[in-house]
Amino acid sequence: MTDRERLSQLEEVVAEMLGKQDMLAEDMASLNVKMAGLNSEIAHLKAKITRLESKTDKHTQMLAELQHDIRDGQAELRSGIDSILTLLKK
Repeated sequence: MTDRERLSQLEEVVAEMLGKQDMLAEDMASLNVKMAGLNSEIAHLKAKITRLESKTDKHTQMLAELQHDIRDGQAELRSGIDSILTLLKK
């Protein structure tokens, strides 16, 4: 094989490698864009989760207060009913 034939073969291999390298670079750029979009979406979801956690905590507190108010109301009703029953028995 002559030097020119070897050089020709090497040129083909190098050209193919450069083409593949360009495709890989394009794929990497595309993946970086997608990753940036996903990171943005993750940040948005984290913010949403934080807001939901805050709302959940608020609703939990409201529910606890409501349960306390219901217990107090039931105690008042029991006391009132007992007073009425005592008065009726006399």
